[in-house]
Amino acid sequence: VESKGLDYEFEAIGTLDFDDYYEENQVDFILMGPQARHMYTEINEKIEGTQIPMKVIDSKIYGRMDADAILEMLK
Repeated sequence: VESKGLDYEFEAIGTLDFDDYYEENQVDFILMGPQARHMYTEINEKIEGTQIPMKVIDSKIYGRMDADAILEMLK
């Protein structure tokens, strides 16, 4: 995202790998693909008490691979 002057690093992980990844890495924001929407409550419970924002990417944005719209979700 350097072209936008932003210093973000993204990691794509599967929902089954979330626990291990979360324990071993700093997580500042969670973006879930629409296909993982069914896991929202479970993952939200795991981060309860933190200030980590979590959102599900709209399926239209995801399908268009609209990076600008996804970055807007981070604001």
